[in-house]
Amino acid sequence: IQTAEAEKYVFQVGVYVGSENFRIAEDVVTIPVEEWTHLVVTYDGVSIVMYMSTDEDSLALVKNATHVDEPVMFGKRNSQPLHIGENFFGQIDELKIFESTLAVNESIAHGVCPSHKGGYLYDDDLVAYYRFNEGFGNWTRDLSKYDNSAIHGLICAHVDQNKQAELSCPEGYFISEILYANYGLNEGTCGAFSADVDCFNANTSAIVEDLCGLQAELTTERMRSCTLNAYNDVFGNACVGARKSLAVQAICAPDDTALRFSPIECRSFSGVCLDDPRFSSDTAPTKVGTASTLSEPVC
Repeated sequence: IQTAEAEKYVFQVGVYVGSENFRIAEDVVTIPVEEWTHLVVTYDGVSIVMYMSTDEDSLALVKNATHVDEPVMFGKRNSQPLHIGENFFGQIDELKIFESTLAVNESIAHGVCPSHKGGYLYDDDLVAYYRFNEGFGNWTRDLSKYDNSAIHGLICAHVDQNKQAELSCPEGYFISEILYANYGLNEGTCGAFSADVDCFNANTSAIVEDLCGLQAELTTERMRSCTLNAYNDVFGNACVGARKSLAVQAICAPDDTALRFSPIECRSFSGVCLDDPRFSSDTAPTKVGTASTLSEPVC
């Protein structure tokens, strides 16, 4: 979370531990402009420990938030997607998530090429690895064995019939695309909504796009947020007698004018230059080699 002071951020970490409870740790840190910063967080059921450094060969302790006199509690599933870099305006690269607590020296070792045992792209305890090498599109591939692809800039809204939904992007971003929209019967959670085939309203996406400014021909009509009323007189009644809901998945894209990337910069590691401001060819110095392909690091 950026503060009013230049280069100052609130480094914040939250772990969901069940029963609508979170364990949260935060501290104010300095993240220099035009320089890569290595951030590491560990959680062992009691302590959230935060590290950072601009040197990939070392890490400095930021904060050790130990929950004294509280039981050991590990992360649990909930209905919300994992958010990385929320309210951060800049570049993020080489993101890894492990299911075990790594020592500091192990965290550093995972930045050495090849960063995985036997040169493979995953260790047994690695549950997500995002290299952000696609160069285009809304999705980035997970190169761990679990293959859980991630979505850039995902926002969601899900409200019951006759309620009001709000789609809102962070400062400097705008609603660029509607991935899913249905005013009917919806299942799943943010990032994985699906519609009941017996109560699917095919007109929902077009109506949401119109209300959120995506039907406008001029790019000056970009909207950072929009309000949606989940009413029959707005979306129609695709399944009479059913108690419906409105579910929407959308993409927030950065305002091109606020990015430092040149609009003609080649951002695709496949060798094809594409004008997508969400990717940069400026890769983090993680020692995992050059991004010659989307799947194999080259030392």
